[in-house]
Amino acid sequence: MPSSPQRQGFALVIALSLMAFVLLLLLSLSSLVRVESRSAKISQSTLAARQNALLGLQEALGTLQQTAGPDQRITATGSLWNSHGKGAQHLMGVWSSADEDLDGLPDGTFQRWMLSQKNSSTAENIGLVQNDQPVGFIGNRYANTDEDYVLLVGSGSTIYDLGEPDALQGVVAQKKPVTGNSGQTEGNYAWWVGDEGVKASMAFINPSARTPSPTMSMPRVSLEVIDPLDFIPSDDAALLKLQSPSDFIHLPGATSDAIKEHFHSVTHQSRGVQSSTRNGGLKQDLSLLFEMNEDSWKASDFVANSPTLYENAPVVGDVPLLFLLGREQKIDGLDVNITVGDNKLYGPTWNTLRDYYRSYKAVTDRDTNPTIQARPAYPAVSDMPYGTHNERWGHSASRQTWRWSMGPNSPNVFKQANGAQFWGTSDQAFVRSSGVPITPYLSRVTLQVCLEVTKNTTTIPTTYYGKWILIPVVCLHNPYSIRINTNQSRFLWSMRKHSILYSVNRARPQQQNSEGVLVNKPGFKPTDLTGSSIHWIGEGPEAEFIIPPSTFEPGEVLAFTPEGSNWGSSVPMLNADNFDFYKDGLYLPAQPLENITSTDDEFRSLYTSNDWVKF
Repeated sequence: MPSSPQRQGFALVIALSLMAFVLLLLLSLSSLVRVESRSAKISQSTLAARQNALLGLQEALGTLQQTAGPDQRITATGSLWNSHGKGAQHLMGVWSSADEDLDGLPDGTFQRWMLSQKNSSTAENIGLVQNDQPVGFIGNRYANTDEDYVLLVGSGSTIYDLGEPDALQGVVAQKKPVTGNSGQTEGNYAWWVGDEGVKASMAFINPSARTPSPTMSMPRVSLEVIDPLDFIPSDDAALLKLQSPSDFIHLPGATSDAIKEHFHSVTHQSRGVQSSTRNGGLKQDLSLLFEMNEDSWKASDFVANSPTLYENAPVVGDVPLLFLLGREQKIDGLDVNITVGDNKLYGPTWNTLRDYYRSYKAVTDRDTNPTIQARPAYPAVSDMPYGTHNERWGHSASRQTWRWSMGPNSPNVFKQANGAQFWGTSDQAFVRSSGVPITPYLSRVTLQVCLEVTKNTTTIPTTYYGKWILIPVVCLHNPYSIRINTNQSRFLWSMRKHSILYSVNRARPQQQNSEGVLVNKPGFKPTDLTGSSIHWIGEGPEAEFIIPPSTFEPGEVLAFTPEGSNWGSSVPMLNADNFDFYKDGLYLPAQPLENITSTDDEFRSLYTSNDWVKF
C-alpha cells in the first residue's frame, strides 16, 4: 500500500537530530578534554612549584643546620654595618666562635649569609652585605629589579617608609635552577632565612600590670611603648596563644600597617637553646649554684677551676672575679693585646652575688612581718689583720673608692695597694668583698645653725654674748621591701675646715671655729666663700654621733637629732620625733660679740663647711 504523504521526511528529521546530538556531544567532550588538560597542566605546574619551594625549604633548613646548628655559632644581621648596601640590612650572617687554630681564643670566622645564591662562594663572602640588592619600591609595591632574583618579603609583609627611602624593608634572593633529566631548566627556587634572635617577642605577659607598684617588678620587654604598637594588651593571656605573625591582627586595636611596620623587629615567639657559644655544649646550670654550702661552693669547679680566680686574697682567700685576667682579644680580625695581667683586678666577686642571693636565709617572721638584721660588708675595716686603724682602713675594700694609682676612668684596680700614698701604711694586696652589706643608707644630712644672743648690763658698755646652737639631722632610709633591725651605729663628721662667721652692721666679720674660738677676719662677703675672704681654722675635732638601735619599716626614712649634749667627741642621737630644741641642741661655748652696741644693730651669721662625712 502506498505511504501517506504526511509521514514522508520523518527519517530525515530523526537522522539530522541524531547527528546534531552527536556533534554536540563531540564538542562537549572536546571542551572537557581541553579543560581537563589545562587543569592538569596547571596542577602539574603548581605541584612542580610546590616541590621546588619544598626543595628550597629543605635546602634552607639543611644550610641553616649545617651553618648555624653547632653550638659555637653566632648570628647577626647586616644592620651591624654602617655602610651596608640597600636592602642588605636584613640579611642574616653566621659566625663561628670555635677555636680552630688552637690559640685559646675564639676565631670569629665568618661562615656565610643565609640566602640562596647560584654560586655558594658569593654567600660565603662577607662583603656581600655592602652590595646593593636588586630590590626596589615600584608602583606602590616592593619588586625585584633583576629577573634573576625573586621577591621573598614584599608589601604583603612589610611597608615602605617614605621618610627613609634608602631603608628598604623588602628582601630578595637569587633564583637557583632545577634541571630535569635532559639537563634543561624546568623551574627555580629561592630562599632566605630571617634572624628571629634580633626580634622582640610579643608572647610575654606583664606580671606587674595589675599590681599597685609596677616599678618594683623586674624589667621586661615593653612592646606597647613602641609606636604604633600601643594596641598590645600587656596583661592579656591571648599573647601566649599567638601561633604566627598573621595572628597579630586579631589583637584588639591592631592594624595591618602597624604589624607590617615592625615585621623585622617583632616576632610572635622567641625560643632558644641554652648552649655555650664559647665552649660548645649546654651552658652550666647555675640554678642551684648559690644554694651550695660553703665547703661545696669552694670545692666546685665554678670556684676551684675558675679562670677568674683571685688566689690568696687577704682575709677572704680564693675568690672568683666577674671578669677575666690577662686575656687577648681579636677585634675585626686584628690581634689586639688587651693584657690585664695578675697585677690588676676587674669587677666584683661572685661571692658577693652569692651572699646577696642567700640573704633570704637570714629573714625572720616571713609569714607575718619579714624582718632582717642589718649587717656590714665583709670583710669590714675591723676584719683587717693590722695593728692600727689607718692600716686596717688603708688596705680594706674602702680604699678602692679613692682610686689612687689609677686613671680617673679606669675600670680596674691594682692588686697591690701603694701604702706610701696613704698615711704611711705598708704595701699590701687588696682584699675583695665577699659579703654584701644590708643596711639603711645615709640619704641626707643637714645642719641647722641657730644663734642665741644675751647681754650683760652690769658692764659698761653693755656686753653682748652669742651662743651658737648646732642641730645636725641625720636621715637614714630603708630601701628594701622588708623590715630592717639595726644595732647601734655611728656617724662620723669631721669638723675640720668648719667656720662660723658673723658681721655687725656689715662691718669686719668675725669667725668662730668649731672649738669655740673667735677670730677677727677681714673682707667677709656672704656670697663669696672662697679666696682670701675665708681662712680655715686648724684641724678641728671629729664629731661622733651615736645612732641608737632602730627598726626601719620597708621604705621608711628615720631622722635622728642630738640627745642634749655639749659639743664633744661622742654625741648620742635620738629619733627626731622626740627632739626638744631647748635642751637637745649642741651648744658651742658663749663668746662675747664685738661691735654690738644696741639691739638695733644688724647682725648676720654664716656657717661654712668643706670636709667629709662617713657613716
